[in-house]
Amino acid sequence: MASFLGFKISVFLIGMLLAEAVFRVRNEETEQAAILMGLAGVICGLQDNRLLMVLYAGLVICLFVKSERSGVARALNRIFETKEFKFLGDISYPVYLTHQLILLPVCAVMARYAWVTGLSPAVRFLLSVGIIMPLVLCLSHLIHHYVEMLGIQAGKRVLRGQAQQTPAL
Repeated sequence: MASFLGFKISVFLIGMLLAEAVFRVRNEETEQAAILMGLAGVICGLQDNRLLMVLYAGLVICLFVKSERSGVARALNRIFETKEFKFLGDISYPVYLTHQLILLPVCAVMARYAWVTGLSPAVRFLLSVGIIMPLVLCLSHLIHHYVEMLGIQAGKRVLRGQAQQTPAL
């Protein structure tokens, strides 16, 4: 659910620390990676959020698997480097921003029909996911393609223009 990002700064900080740990692991700096993962774990532990703890534990395990350069790490890398996972990564922020805008009205309409409310909770959930997910994915793809990418290109043009105008010292 969308919220004031200031309330989620610790989650972003954990993500940045773990991203730097991944960079350190790739550069064979395992001691620094362990320190960064430990610091992220402390911040994660202060959150009192079970899902965040599970995600953190999964990331730590993945980092250790990656650092071992095992067959498991290579297999996971092949899976996560596919175009499908790249697509999901590209649209993750638009999904975060738009899912609630689609979810609430669709569920409100569904709740008006007795045949829907008479279904078991699991079936209602699957029905709502089947309706909402395609809409959110399509809308998120459009936002990524026509808003995010155009904004990134515009920003690069602006920065290139500033770089050309900056006098040499």
